[in-house]
Amino acid sequence: ADLHAVVRDQLGRELSWRSISLAPSLPDATEEDGRARLVDGIIASLHTPLGPLFDGRRLSDIAEADRLPELGFELHLPQSGRLPTDRDIGALLLAHLSADDPFRPWAEEVAAGVFDVELAGHLNGEIDAVLRVTSPERPDRYVVVDYKTNRLHQRDTPPLPGDYGPEPMVAQMAHHHYPLQALLYSVALHRYLRWRVPAYDPAVHLGGAAYLFVRGMSGGGNDGLPDAPHGVCSWAIPPTAVVALSDLLAGVEPAGVTVPASLPTPVGSASGADSGRVAGQGTLFGPESGEEPS
Repeated sequence: ADLHAVVRDQLGRELSWRSISLAPSLPDATEEDGRARLVDGIIASLHTPLGPLFDGRRLSDIAEADRLPELGFELHLPQSGRLPTDRDIGALLLAHLSADDPFRPWAEEVAAGVFDVELAGHLNGEIDAVLRVTSPERPDRYVVVDYKTNRLHQRDTPPLPGDYGPEPMVAQMAHHHYPLQALLYSVALHRYLRWRVPAYDPAVHLGGAAYLFVRGMSGGGNDGLPDAPHGVCSWAIPPTAVVALSDLLAGVEPAGVTVPASLPTPVGSASGADSGRVAGQGTLFGPESGEEPS
């Protein structure tokens, strides 16, 4: 089917029950002009290479069987005893991130207590999408994807080269603390995969996180580098950091990280490891391959 026609049809269905004006704030611009611009922007985002986490694939290349949209999750945090803090998360990250990791400066701020909070209670959320990247040369890996509509260029002007390059996107991510969101999403994915992927190995199957700034995804003809396409902020989160954070949020002290002792082990945890569950989904890309302990 013609992709433009499919997108226009879907857009029309969405607008049929929404009172939204798409007319651009330009002289003599019409509602139809705005709809056409939006369709072109969506098509461009679908055709933008997604960088190294996806082996250069585009969203339009990802088969339906390799997409899991809107994955809901629940994370149950420690309720008593010594509660983990944001400083613990920062210290944990600094123990795992390389010196040149783009989000290490953000982790240093977190380690210094930028939020100054303890973590307890119940956290739920929804991951925009989990995409499976397949290859005949290696096992499948799974990437957290989040769509962002943040505007990094001046209003009413087309984006300039570099507006959605690595540095502006990393700065925007750090400003809004999106790396923390990416980490929590990765913990939820880790807990999900370990019960559903045979011989699950975080070092093999966790594929990092990609934040897609759709306003900057200009298609295959942009000037971005192959490893840093415009509008795609990729973070190869170390799988060891994800596992350690999962344990920390479950009340288990991560090995090799200086955090206070006496963290409680929640009732029902498996061998002292995290016991969080993912809600709203019974399977991942097919029949369930593992059984959760009772």
